[in-house]
Amino acid sequence: MEKKELTITEKQMKGLKVLQVVNKQVCCKELITKNKELVKEQGFDTEKVNALNATLASLATKGLVEKEPKQFGDKLLTHYSLTEKGLSLLNKEENN
Repeated sequence: MEKKELTITEKQMKGLKVLQVVNKQVCCKELITKNKELVKEQGFDTEKVNALNATLASLATKGLVEKEPKQFGDKLLTHYSLTEKGLSLLNKEENN
């Protein structure tokens, strides 16, 4: 059986880069609050978490990030972190 090449969009790659720079498990609300410039530099809307959250959630379906519900403030929010697969994809991209 032929191995299918993993393809991701430019926006998804930017989402991976945000997680790589932050280098910890984090929710989108925290990213936008504490890393607004980084998020904005990568082209995400910093007024709403929806676009960033959707991008990171789509990466989870590809196994590039892990997601886990955790407390942030008074809410239970999805926190994202890079997987080994996500890190290796970023490293491969940087070497090209």
